[in-house]
Amino acid sequence: MPGPFLQMIFVVLTAVATAALVKSQPWRGRLFNLCKAWATVVLFIMLLTHQVAMKDGSRVMAGRLVLDTLARVDAVTFWLFCAPRRWHGTAPRSPLPFPLPSPDAGVRPPC
Repeated sequence: MPGPFLQMIFVVLTAVATAALVKSQPWRGRLFNLCKAWATVVLFIMLLTHQVAMKDGSRVMAGRLVLDTLARVDAVTFWLFCAPRRWHGTAPRSPLPFPLPSPDAGVRPPC
């Protein structure tokens, strides 16, 4: 299997060839979506296998650092402050600097 950098070059060349050669709209979109999915997977592999220098001079993969950090997260704290259901319930009514429509506001008449 070639390295991730060569795979990204191949994905870009495939996308360019798709744009130039495929004229059928459904197939063109499907091939572009396949290229985007492939590029996403390859980029995540590149990100998680990247070597990070630690303070003691050793090098560790970024994926290992992510797993170590997740292992230290307290589950109670996560579910208390970061649970999606909490944000879903409070976000429309929170005072944000930009207006968000409230789900119970309905349609406002023009003023």
